[in-house]
Amino acid sequence: MGQAPTALEGLFTLDSSYVFKSGVISGSNQGLEVHVNAMPLPGSGTGSSATISGAFGSTPLALSADIPSGGPGSVVGKVDARKVRFDVTNGPKTTSENFRNLRVTGNYSGPADLFALIIGGITYFGA
Repeated sequence: MGQAPTALEGLFTLDSSYVFKSGVISGSNQGLEVHVNAMPLPGSGTGSSATISGAFGSTPLALSADIPSGGPGSVVGKVDARKVRFDVTNGPKTTSENFRNLRVTGNYSGPADLFALIIGGITYFGA
């Protein structure tokens, strides 16, 4: 993030219909080891929901995300044993680029770099 050295790599597996089956994100951020596993949220079957667990440096995390494109979504769970919740709603499309505006509200307490990565994921999958 910013001037900090970040090197993350993701490996994601899709089924024959290109629906998300599993993923691993690993690497480092400011010298901290990052290792996160992602799996589809049980029972969702949509490809837009996942459970994410692992560690960001010494900070453990366990999140469940449901971010369907074009619809409301949420990310809930724990970061370093503290409850986290983000609610995502879509607004009207922008006039210049035809992208949806996203509104993210909620509570978070944890590393700022991890917060930025979570918001980046919400933005990518929610648009």
